[in-house]
Amino acid sequence: MNKVIDGYSDVDTLMTALGYLLLSWSMLERAVIDDIKRLRLSDGDSGMTTARVRGSFNERLAEWRALVSLKSRRNPTAAREVAEIGNLAEQFSRTRNLIFHHFVGVERAAEGTWVAYASDGGITSLPASRTAFTLDQLGDMNAQMRALCERIGQLKSILET
Repeated sequence: MNKVIDGYSDVDTLMTALGYLLLSWSMLERAVIDDIKRLRLSDGDSGMTTARVRGSFNERLAEWRALVSLKSRRNPTAAREVAEIGNLAEQFSRTRNLIFHHFVGVERAAEGTWVAYASDGGITSLPASRTAFTLDQLGDMNAQMRALCERIGQLKSILET
């Protein structure tokens, strides 16, 4: 039986968490783009090329790392923060791509909770090759992505120390 709390079922809540994951991902992409623009301007960019922040997320992340590394060379704290932010962003990129490009559906797990499934093999893949995402996992990813956006925003002050 699909439990209903305040008019929302477990499936509704899970699907809402997936939607928030997409929103959090968009915020992370925006944070990287905005910081690229800020870094370009601080390096004397006239503003004419700031509109050309293009490419895949990984390409933009590589540009962001390169721009910020110019400022963090003599600041080991900032360099560590940049490396950690970049590594986490890459991990989220892989997970986001798996979920949103290879979404299979939702299903009740053996424990009775609902999970979202993704699989590189697509909808016809064997259940053993699917990756399950629980509501708690999706919530944790959402919180971590939002925190990553904040860390990108706070990096400017770390670079100035």
